Amino acid sequence: MTIAAKPRAAMIAALMLLAVAVTATVAGCGRAQPERSTPVSTSPATTTITPPATATTDPTGLSSDPLDWPTPTVTGTGPVDHPTDDVVPTATWDDVSRQSLISAAGHALAVYGQPGLDFQSWFTQVAPLMTADASNNYRMVDPSNIPFDQVDTASCQITNDMSALVATVTCGTNAGPWEVIEARTGQTQPWLAVSFLPQDNG
Repeated sequence: MTIAAKPRAAMIAALMLLAVAVTATVAGCGRAQPERSTPVSTSPATTTITPPATATTDPTGLSSDPLDWPTPTVTGTGPVDHPTDDVVPTATWDDVSRQSLISAAGHALAVYGQPGLDFQSWFTQVAPLMTADASNNYRMVDPSNIPFDQVDTASCQITNDMSALVATVTCGTNAGPWEVIEARTGQTQPWLAVSFLPQDNG
């Protein structure tokens, strides 16, 4: 080998090494790049919890949910007495009751027996001596049809006293005996006429 050939051989070797290096670089550039992955968070997962709806309250302070209402408390020591209108009147016979009955019946019959009066004058006098129901019933009476105008009050006597609240008194008149049924609502209440009837002698 000549001296001139040595530099040539060295040059060829250098070129081959350069070619190998270039090939390796090109091959590396053509290789597919690995896909970048999205990093996974290692933070613990969190869950949002919505608190349950609570019952609202009204201005009175009571919850709108009846289940939340307090249990009512009952106080008292016993049943409450309520007044009643169904009170049965009571009365007993005594001398005062009998005398006031005879006097009231004789007076009422004398006022009743005034056939000479016009209706308004007659009714104005007799109505206060009668019960409310009786006065309504006798509004249809024509006083001119009453057959007597005189009453013997001294002859009046009790002819039915089975009840101390309702009794019958019989009085003599110039048209024969007449009966007056009288009633009262209590021991101290006044006797009032219920009806005026001629005595039934049959």
